[in-house]
Amino acid sequence: MDASGQFRQYNMQAKMVMWYLPWAAPKERCDGYGYCGSFGIGNENSPEAFS
Repeated sequence: MDASGQFRQYNMQAKMVMWYLPWAAPKERCDGYGYCGSFGIGNENSPEAFS
């Protein structure tokens, strides 16, 4: 879990000797707890992101 509260699973790609991110949750920033406020509704497609 990083500082933003997102779980991230990194895997090492052996041939390229680099890390890649196959999975992370939550996928959208509005899915994080309390991001949109107590009674806010998130919308990733809106310029304001939440209301």
